[in-house]
Amino acid sequence: MPSGAGTSRPTQAMRCCCSGCWTAGRCARTWKSCCGRGELSPESPIPASSDLGLQMPGIVSPASLDPGLLRGANHVLFPGRSGPQLQATIAPKADEGPLRFSCRHFGAPAGSHGGDTVPLCPHRAQAEERYGKELVQIARKAGGQTEVNSLRASFDSLKQQTENVGSAHIQLALALREELRSLEEFRERQKEQRKKYEAVMDRVQKSKLSLYKKAMESKKTYEQRCRDADDAEQAFERISVNGHQKQVEKSQNKAKQCKDSATEAERVYRQSIEQLEKVRAEWEQEHGTTCEAFQLQEFDRLTILRNALWVHCNQLSMQCVKDDELYEEVRLTLEGCSVDADINNFIQAKSTGTEPPAPVPYQNYYDREATPSSGSPGVPPSCGMIKRFSGLLHGSPKNTSLQASAASTETLAPTPERNELIYAAIDVQRTQGNPVLPTQDYRALYDYTAQNSDELDISAGDILAVILAGEDGWWTVERNGQRGFVPGSYLEKL
Repeated sequence: MPSGAGTSRPTQAMRCCCSGCWTAGRCARTWKSCCGRGELSPESPIPASSDLGLQMPGIVSPASLDPGLLRGANHVLFPGRSGPQLQATIAPKADEGPLRFSCRHFGAPAGSHGGDTVPLCPHRAQAEERYGKELVQIARKAGGQTEVNSLRASFDSLKQQTENVGSAHIQLALALREELRSLEEFRERQKEQRKKYEAVMDRVQKSKLSLYKKAMESKKTYEQRCRDADDAEQAFERISVNGHQKQVEKSQNKAKQCKDSATEAERVYRQSIEQLEKVRAEWEQEHGTTCEAFQLQEFDRLTILRNALWVHCNQLSMQCVKDDELYEEVRLTLEGCSVDADINNFIQAKSTGTEPPAPVPYQNYYDREATPSSGSPGVPPSCGMIKRFSGLLHGSPKNTSLQASAASTETLAPTPERNELIYAAIDVQRTQGNPVLPTQDYRALYDYTAQNSDELDISAGDILAVILAGEDGWWTVERNGQRGFVPGSYLEKL
């Protein structure tokens, strides 16, 4: 190395091997830390750019350096198969000490740097799974049971689609975990590949370091032997001028021995240098191969990670579209929801008649005894009204016979003991204005015993033909040629 190269400061800028920062021959902070990312050695400063043949600022190209300069250059680029060229650090000259294996961050797999993006997938998958399960629980516990008709259908559709949305988010969580599993497998494969290259580099590095130490020791021995030989030669020249013959011979023998030792030390030193050069060449070749492999690994890692993030965003976008499609089903159901229709259906299902019950008249006890057959002044006997228990309109198979037997004893005139009962006044004479239906078959749901001569006995399961559906709840039916009134609520349309 030229004198002063270790302390001279280069005027041309060079690019740091690890961070890409532009420096004036050194890293931005120290030669050891290399901008805080790489670890480079030895302690000796970088040679001046003029000593290395680097005359232009920028990234060094291998084509611009002759093989002799490769030994002294600290920053050299190995050409890659794809993408930008890969910078690497190779060994300096033999007297400058070995350099360690470049920057440890470049080409690192996804498990070291750049792997912070991967935990995004499991966290998002957990959030999607929790959200989906909670939606399913909310849908199953939702109310709306008291609603009827079209609004009830809308509530049911909303609950069903909410459960479907929750299930879709659970499926999304499974898809995200599957993508994460693929990324983990890729990371493990890269780790295994990296270990193989690192093992080769460790072996070559240890061999080079061992031979380097041996060469330096041989060099020291060789230099010491050369100094001893020079001293012995100078002593022999002094003694040969005015010394005794015996001293001259002794000095001559010593000078010869020192010269032979120096020759042997030179041979050992040359041999050590040759061995070191072979290992250094192997190390340089392996270093280039390893850097290129690490560059390809980094290219694959960035490509796969980019594609994984792209797929991740597509999955989330598709989930939003799927959610909107499911909620669109609810909106379509709500479009068919009619408030007026729901109210009318409720009235038809729950109404007991079109006329309110007749007012309860005042009945004088003595007037009733004097004229037991006379009708109440509030209810003329000529109106033809028949009082029927409202319970008959909403009876059941269990209490129908009891109600029928109790009602059979009812007379046209109310008694004081029956005043508290709820009844419906039905005009049996009034047939005009009632809807006349075409003959339709109905099935009797309950047993009913006729309470008057104009009524018809029916049993559960009988098939009846409805002639007239009265607005008061009493329908005219026909069975086997017999006609009569039966409660309309006791019938079911076939």
